Amino acid sequence: MTVVHRDLGTQYDGAILELLLDDRADVLILDPANYRRYCLGVGFHAYGGHGLHTPLRLPLPGAGHWHAVVTTADPFAEDAEAIRVRRPLAPVPGAGRAPGRAAATPAAAASVPLAA
Repeated sequence: MTVVHRDLGTQYDGAILELLLDDRADVLILDPANYRRYCLGVGFHAYGGHGLHTPLRLPLPGAGHWHAVVTTADPFAEDAEAIRVRRPLAPVPGAGRAPGRAAATPAAAASVPLAA
């Protein structure tokens, strides 16, 4: 099993996480507090899911600082997943929203919240 972590930094509403997968993968999108809890092995809340196809596109839950954790079954996938964030081309309504608060847009609602 391979686990790849990316600090996505601060993102705006409407940003989309895009992954190019070599194999099936589990993807977690976490804010900094939940990423710390994930690293400690205690209960955390995340967005994401199971990726079966490439490219996999997941809208970030809202404005704020985010981390992505990708887990694959392939033990030899060094850094096989290309992970990038696509920013919106135009300002998205509500872009001034407080970090970590999900936007009430169809794109943001497409991410499925996960609980550990």
